[in-house]
Amino acid sequence: MTDWLLTPKPNPDSSVRLVCLPYAGGTAATYIRWADRLPADVELIAVQPPGRSSHIHVPPCQNMNQMVRGIHKALQPYLDGKPFSILGHSLGARVAFELVKRLQRSGEALPRRLYVSASRAPHLATLRNPTSTLPDEMFLEKMRQMGGMPESILADPEQVALYLPSLRADFRIVDTYRTRVTQVPVPIHCIYSREDEHIDPDDALAWAAYSGKGFASQEVAGGHFYINDRSDFWDGFASTLDRHN
Repeated sequence: MTDWLLTPKPNPDSSVRLVCLPYAGGTAATYIRWADRLPADVELIAVQPPGRSSHIHVPPCQNMNQMVRGIHKALQPYLDGKPFSILGHSLGARVAFELVKRLQRSGEALPRRLYVSASRAPHLATLRNPTSTLPDEMFLEKMRQMGGMPESILADPEQVALYLPSLRADFRIVDTYRTRVTQVPVPIHCIYSREDEHIDPDDALAWAAYSGKGFASQEVAGGHFYINDRSDFWDGFASTLDRHN
């Protein structure tokens, strides 16, 4: 483990790495359980941003640049020539896109594929009412409606006090992130659900404009957090991992 990364099953003999970025308020735990399902030659790297879980007392990132800069720095030991792909869910998809842009600007290796899951295309990301500035009661009710935080946390005042700063910080990134359509020389694989009450399918498929090297899409069933409990997502996603070429 580095400050920002968890590697549940380190595998120096792997042929490819998969770097996974969490949704707003999410943790590396979302992805750690994937380690037992991935092919043996795929090494999982789960991003654990500050302000949550084992880093709960570390100040969270306040903007997109700070988040991307921290992930980029933590990834340096893994940019050793071994192929890798990046996956991000919801806010994590937009962070992943900005990470790819940063890698491109610095002349470093680019991922074989960028997976963007449950996310509208970046230039559409601001077409929503701000969440981060809501009063506490309304903000927590919004978290309940979205379904990403366990009720055991939302119903416990002590837990809420611990997690509220990082939740608000993540949604501040959601609310303030701005960008234009910019193509990256990386294939983009878009995953979406028509049952997702937060992301319109057309807004998700608009990611096609961001790839200069091919675009694919995968429709799955389930709500916004289908990555937590849908086997059809997993089966379709795992079959696309580039492992041997």
